Amino acid sequence: MDYFEIYPQGGDSVAVTLLWILIVGFSLGAALFDVRTRHIPNAWNLGGLALFLLWHAWTGTLWTSVLGAVAVGTIWLVPALLGWSGVGDMKMAAALGAALGIVPGILATGIGFWWLAVPGVRRLAYGLGRGTLAAERTRGVPVAVGFSLGVMTVGGIWLVSARFLG
Repeated sequence: MDYFEIYPQGGDSVAVTLLWILIVGFSLGAALFDVRTRHIPNAWNLGGLALFLLWHAWTGTLWTSVLGAVAVGTIWLVPALLGWSGVGDMKMAAALGAALGIVPGILATGIGFWWLAVPGVRRLAYGLGRGTLAAERTRGVPVAVGFSLGVMTVGGIWLVSARFLG
């Protein structure tokens, strides 16, 4: 078993495309919840986790998916306990770990967290919510926006590498 391969890859290109659409759709939906309410519903996160685990059970990569969910979710437990992100963000990270695998899940969420350090991205994330910018800042940063950007960054890297390197 290769824990370092980037999911999803190989196999039927239609299935891979569909899975990437589900991953991006899941992350954008979570970002929308997070921007509007600063809360990602458990039903959304757990539904995404279940969907990605079922997908990988169907494709024969369940064990790597489970390890991805546990590893990425555990890593994001620390920022949640320190108050840097919410528990919903941790659950979203676990679902992304289940979707992408261990290393790509860590990369997507880590890159996403750093995306929030870019002043324009952070201002955009705050500005998408309701109310004034000053009022939005008191509600916390919508980390799911960064995670979504991280997913799209890793997806772009995967697409370019699959197209030109493999």
